[in-house]
Amino acid sequence: MRRLLFLLIPALLAVTAVGCSSDEEVVGTTAPASGTHTATASATPTGTATAPATGTPTPTVTAVPSPTPTVPASWPTYSDANLGFSLRYPPYLTVTEKGPRDPAQGERDIEFRTQGDAVLTVILAIIANDRHLALDEWTTEYAACLPDSISRGTVSGHPAIFCTSQPAELPSEATVFAHDGNVYLLKSLAPAQDYPTIVASLVVPAQ
Repeated sequence: MRRLLFLLIPALLAVTAVGCSSDEEVVGTTAPASGTHTATASATPTGTATAPATGTPTPTVTAVPSPTPTVPASWPTYSDANLGFSLRYPPYLTVTEKGPRDPAQGERDIEFRTQGDAVLTVILAIIANDRHLALDEWTTEYAACLPDSISRGTVSGHPAIFCTSQPAELPSEATVFAHDGNVYLLKSLAPAQDYPTIVASLVVPAQ
């Protein structure tokens, strides 16, 4: 009997060991399966379903310069040998040099009047800048330019201010630029469709 018990005890111990080993394997295989699922879910990138914002592009505004008027070949030329400038004017106008200005300082008053009724249409005043004012200051003080009408450009390569001038008379178009210590003021004193062409025809030496 004792011998039988000694034989059964090792057998029972072996069965118990096999059962424990089987339970451990079940736990060991279940945990990785759960962990693998979790890793797969977290690896999915967030936000991939959101389409990138595509805003409407802001259009680029490009300034288109006004075309330079073509000076007709039939227009006469007025030139000043002392100051070295010249301009063209329509043949229905006559030219008169007026004072009071100081020719010794290079100052001029040149009037362009219509033939027959002698209506003053365009005047070119060349005035010494004795106070050495900047062009903006001179324009405000002497040319009576309306602030909202001021624009900028060039005349014969010189920086210029274009504006509507409103002195005591009727409003007029004005062009102002500086050269060699003088200020050039070209004004259209009456409606003149050829005024822009006269301005474009001005030729002034470089500084």
